[in-house]
Amino acid sequence: MEAGLLKTRPLHALLSDPTTSCAARRLFDALPRPTPALCSTLLSALSRLSAHHELLEAFSSLHRKGAEVPPGCLPLVIKSCALSAASCQGRQVHCHALVRGLLGDIFVQTALVDLYAKNGDMESAVFVFEEMPVKDPIPINCLITGYSKSGDVDEARRLFDGMSRRTSASWNSMIACYAHGGEFQEALTLFDRMLSEGARPNAITITTMFSICAKSGDLNTGKRVRALIGEEDLQNVIVHTALMEMYVKCRAIDEARQEFDRMSRRDVVAWSTMIAGYAQNGRPLESLQLFERMKATDCRPNEVTLVGVLSACAQLGSDELVEQIGNYAESQRLPLTSYLGSALIDMYTKCGHVGRARSVFDRMKQKVVITWNSMIRGLALNGFAEEAISLYEKMAEEGVQPNEITFVALLAACTHAGLVDQGMAFYEEMERKHHVSPQVEHCACIVDLLCKSGRLWEAYKFICDMQVEPNAVIWTTLLSACRVHADVRLAKLAASKLLVMEPDNSSIYVLLSNIYADAGLWVDVREVRDLMRSNNVQKLSAYSWIELDGEVHKFLVQDTYHPKSAEIYDVVDGLGLVDSFFVFPEPDRAKQTMEPAADKAAASAAASDDAIQEESPAPVQNGKRGSETAPEVEVQLFRRGRGPVAVFRSPLGGWTQDQLEVGDILEKHGLKCVFAFDPASSARGVAIRFNPRNGRSLLPYAPNSTIFLDGEPKDSLLKPITKVMISVAAVTMVAAVLLKEVKMPEWVKTSKLGNLNFPPWVLACMVIVFMRLRKRTKYVMKKIGLSS
Repeated sequence: MEAGLLKTRPLHALLSDPTTSCAARRLFDALPRPTPALCSTLLSALSRLSAHHELLEAFSSLHRKGAEVPPGCLPLVIKSCALSAASCQGRQVHCHALVRGLLGDIFVQTALVDLYAKNGDMESAVFVFEEMPVKDPIPINCLITGYSKSGDVDEARRLFDGMSRRTSASWNSMIACYAHGGEFQEALTLFDRMLSEGARPNAITITTMFSICAKSGDLNTGKRVRALIGEEDLQNVIVHTALMEMYVKCRAIDEARQEFDRMSRRDVVAWSTMIAGYAQNGRPLESLQLFERMKATDCRPNEVTLVGVLSACAQLGSDELVEQIGNYAESQRLPLTSYLGSALIDMYTKCGHVGRARSVFDRMKQKVVITWNSMIRGLALNGFAEEAISLYEKMAEEGVQPNEITFVALLAACTHAGLVDQGMAFYEEMERKHHVSPQVEHCACIVDLLCKSGRLWEAYKFICDMQVEPNAVIWTTLLSACRVHADVRLAKLAASKLLVMEPDNSSIYVLLSNIYADAGLWVDVREVRDLMRSNNVQKLSAYSWIELDGEVHKFLVQDTYHPKSAEIYDVVDGLGLVDSFFVFPEPDRAKQTMEPAADKAAASAAASDDAIQEESPAPVQNGKRGSETAPEVEVQLFRRGRGPVAVFRSPLGGWTQDQLEVGDILEKHGLKCVFAFDPASSARGVAIRFNPRNGRSLLPYAPNSTIFLDGEPKDSLLKPITKVMISVAAVTMVAAVLLKEVKMPEWVKTSKLGNLNFPPWVLACMVIVFMRLRKRTKYVMKKIGLSS
């Protein structure tokens, strides 16, 4: 007996020591029937180590051996059942406590309430709670948390209001209940009440409040909560990280960085929060710089860190960075989860590396809907519409249920490929088959799809019949399409909606003004400019970026800051790429001429910049490159749908020798404009737009092709002259009759005006001139303030 005691005494210490617990566990399992003290030591040690599954296995083993487990260990066993979601085993322990007569123990009852509440069995939790002789705040807090998970906020509030004594945990449970249900304002109100009643918030309260402010975007309340905590609270890494995340979600990234720099010790969560925060707030360079700083520390990046870095790379679009970060992410040997894999796919597709994205997608063993969406969206973004649709069909075959993001990607793919019928079919299938309600993003894709196919009025009808309220993006899409298809009437309707939504958006005024300018409505152009000026709207500068040799260059339209800007513009002018369709035209500028492209290209060839010299092709001479023969096309010219009135071959000019000489055709055949024409249906298409400075078409044409054009002849001078002569004759006759029958007033007879004898035809001419200029006169009077 004494030898046995000597053996069991050191075993207590071995079981309590984490470094020797494994060896002690093997010794313990060898005992045929451990004593209650050893059972208590083992179960307590496993509970402290959070080894809940091992604790439940040990309890089952002790039960099979017939060992007596002390009553104080049952709450530990029930707690492990709750934390490991072992509801069935928890009910068995409940029965064990019932058999042993331990249900009257308040600790066992509290543990059972917590078990059932965490597993969503509120009926059993309430049953155990009602049997408790003393209604302690702890089981009430467990019930409040359970009702929060089940969505019954009202019942949770009823329990909370009925509490005679509230602890910090009670306030935390109720605030978290409101936060879980999305009732952020109620949570903030309850927090204010907590402070007014003198309750002191702890770390859990502060962390919950920062989370609420982050989700609701309430930066002011977040700063107020920040003022309540001291330096001691900030020593808690969890609290400090929650504060940083609040600043990040509220787009106060500089304040987040200040808190990050103040941290004395940083774990991987703090680093990941700051790195992802920079990426989410559109500052990818700072994100990558911080990541490089993190790699220099002992903190190893995890999955969340890499997702933030991959997002930053996707924003920059640098091929070198994509290659570097992509290789680093794959070299870390982290599991290719749906979260990390989707981020890799998103980065690769946004930077044009579709093959590498598909390789990552195929290697992923578990594909959730986010993974499928990333790949489908990436294929659509890069113009692989057929592949995107095929992947969607494969997704359906594998039983993955699509969501709203899936259909946004599918509709975008149909828009890129011009698949109108397929896109409309997906839109109808979305709600009918998959019960996904159309959102504004889906409607925007449909409007874009219809507009790009030229069905503008059908798009307008779709907007009017939408289930959701159209936003500015949808109306801007329609307005942009109106310019492409020269529909002034619909442009006015779209612009009127946009100017109500975004009166300070300069792009709306510029786009509408350009539409009027294309149609030659110069008075309307001036009115739009005056409206823009009266509303104090300034046109924002548009930047473009290009990466060359690993360096990203940024420039403006008509930028002259580059030291070789003169040579650059010489090359651009020589290319003939000036697009009058997308500039702010003036009636006088359209008549301006410019030096021949040959002179500009020659000047470019003589430039001192070696890079420009290397990239510039041979100079163009009279529409031909060197001694080569310029390619030609056959033109069949119709006049107002009749003809053809002329069939001839026209050379293709421009730097790339694929632009039609529209100006020469108009001048030679006396036309004011030409349209694309279908002889089979005698239908006109869109007008052939051309550069007014060189007369060449904006769109390219294939050599040796046949082009059908329908010309609109210039207005004859005979028609307006005839109208004026008839008008003068008519007004002369009326004036002659009136001058004979109307009696002059006395003041006219006594004044010198009575001696003047205007011939009726002179008066007629004055009336005609005034009528012809009435609109311009009205505009001038309005300009100088004489008319409203």
